[in-house]
Amino acid sequence: MTESDNTETGNNGLQGAFGDRGTNVNAITYGHPHGEKIIEQAYQILTQSKTGQIFLKVLSTHQVPIQMMNGIGESGYSLDMKTIFLQVPKGQKEVNGDIIINLIKALSEADQEIGGNKAPDPMADVLNYAAFMHARNLDSLIHSCTVVKELTDTEYFTILLDTLGKIGLNSFYKAYIEGSPREDLYDLYAEAYNRRSN
Repeated sequence: MTESDNTETGNNGLQGAFGDRGTNVNAITYGHPHGEKIIEQAYQILTQSKTGQIFLKVLSTHQVPIQMMNGIGESGYSLDMKTIFLQVPKGQKEVNGDIIINLIKALSEADQEIGGNKAPDPMADVLNYAAFMHARNLDSLIHSCTVVKELTDTEYFTILLDTLGKIGLNSFYKAYIEGSPREDLYDLYAEAYNRRSN
């Protein structure tokens, strides 16, 4: 995140690409019946975190589109489409911890790409590309933990902490809080990744 992006956003409704009735209202696509409500709830939560505010500022400034779709697949930032995709079960009517964590990770991925940390061509060197993507995933998890920590004194903290546990990141979060070095965090990320992949 650049210093120029370290500006708090106002709490006066969704801005730009994130939604409201502003300059780019079509940048967010609601393929989900409760998408608008869920996104607004997510925004309100993230504005209570300094890091969340920075990410929302980047989102608005660079007009990164969000598409919320019915589904249970992977969410994230598409490098090819320059779009954040959030997959949410059709029956979900309110924001939950999964949506928040997935949105933070996607915002982090978008922020890194916009900031110039661009993914290498996978066709040129697949191993280099895989290493880059794992490093980017690690950074997005660190940012997720940062936001969760910044929300410690809010009503959402326990929900987000439970979500980290549900996706196998309890040890990762604990190590992050204890100030463990990046190498140790990477090992814990790799363990969680391998468990989810098997």
